Amino acid sequence: MKFKLLLSLAFLGIFVSCQKEFLDPSTPGTVTTPAPGGSGGGSLSTCKNCIYIPTCDGSVYNYNDTSAGIPGTPPTATPFNYTLRFVADTTISSAVYQKMRLEGATTNNAITYFNCNAGVSTSINYNATTTGGTVYTQIKITALKANDPVGTTWTDQIVQSPTQTAVYDYTLAAKGISRTVAGITYPDVIQVNSITSASVGGMTIPAGTSSHYFAKGVGLIESVSYIDFLGTPMQILHRVLISSVIP
Repeated sequence: MKFKLLLSLAFLGIFVSCQKEFLDPSTPGTVTTPAPGGSGGGSLSTCKNCIYIPTCDGSVYNYNDTSAGIPGTPPTATPFNYTLRFVADTTISSAVYQKMRLEGATTNNAITYFNCNAGVSTSINYNATTTGGTVYTQIKITALKANDPVGTTWTDQIVQSPTQTAVYDYTLAAKGISRTVAGITYPDVIQVNSITSASVGGMTIPAGTSSHYFAKGVGLIESVSYIDFLGTPMQILHRVLISSVIP
């Protein structure tokens, strides 16, 4: 049972796995096409207010992921590249979100919607499928609280069934640190750590941990996740930013 839980609860993060694009009928969205050349439009000025996740008109992020296998199998290193690209602005429940498309051989052009208000960055995915095969109509995650002090904590919960809930406990671990990723040194970085667990029948079952690094003026530069299978942590994700274009 724990094996199944670990797979289905692998951290979804702000860039979750494969999904079909879907706007919930209860929260209809209207899309604004970005201006020619990838600049201007509605989100450029507001996204700069969220300087640690500036998903702006024309933003492009190129990532490399190296996963280290799954529980019960020998560790493997399978690197693959993908691109996160701005598509348009979308209004969801009266709030403006930036629609970002995940492009790559295994991404199915998955869509993530980003919103930032007063330094709080939120992402939404529709019809998201976890590694365990569970499908959720909507997953809403608070990725970052950039204006809060070190030590700040918050929690996201995703109800999987009437008896099971995925719980994500976050801690703002560090601010203003330096971190070198893919040969580039970023001088002003925020680190967010998270613990993933399952609440089942009143019991809490630990599933894994993650660390995420957000650079000022850039966004997510690195993310690493581990699951704990039979007490042995195993890396399941290591995402690093290779290059980016941010207007």
